Amino acid sequence: IRATRDEGVSNVAIVDLLPGGFEPVIQPPPEVTDHQEDGSEQNDAGGDSKVEASAWRSPIGLSSSTWMPEYADIREDRVVIYGTATPDVRQFVYRIKATNAGKFIVPPAYGESMYDRTIQARSPGGTTLTVSKP
Repeated sequence: IRATRDEGVSNVAIVDLLPGGFEPVIQPPPEVTDHQEDGSEQNDAGGDSKVEASAWRSPIGLSSSTWMPEYADIREDRVVIYGTATPDVRQFVYRIKATNAGKFIVPPAYGESMYDRTIQARSPGGTTLTVSKP
């Protein structure tokens, strides 16, 4: 994702339709605990630690992603991600798994601003995936 404007675009929704026979792999983010050690003696004293809730993290995003969405709506046939597009090229990486064998066509992903309908984009799509039985 990237914005073609110099200032970027906020409130963008990107819809990634999944090929038939595939579903997203859910990977829950790690739990936040009050036992956070950095090895220093000062932080090892224990007691009144306060754990702040971390920022929202997508249950499907991988650490290799360079773009972090503000929210992701995971459905059985698509993933809808919401966030801000900056002028720099960023990518959101997640895994999908095959649920059926066969030949599948990858539909194009599309995106648009939620409040400015003149801002729209669409990926090429049309790639073919073949899944064979093991």
